[in-house]
Amino acid sequence: MAYDRPGYGDSDRLPGRRVADAARDVAEQAGALGLDRFSVLGHSSGAPHPLTGPALRTTAPDHVMITANPRTADAYGGPPGAGCDACRCGPRRR
Repeated sequence: MAYDRPGYGDSDRLPGRRVADAARDVAEQAGALGLDRFSVLGHSSGAPHPLTGPALRTTAPDHVMITANPRTADAYGGPPGAGCDACRCGPRRR
């Protein structure tokens, strides 16, 4: 099961939300589906979101996986050329 965070995909933007609100969303989704066991994944700007449930003890996923955009390392002082060569962002020039 996957869902779009508010403001992404076809979902409505909900002003005032915080990263920690994702924990409640996951708990509600898992409860509605009757899931006793589940894993969570966050990607790019959504990477911090799956960490909030365990940190706030509102959810207890079996596994948490986070992935980052290949541009992230370069954009925040990583090694030169760590950006995405295949997309329009390309490596950042120094």
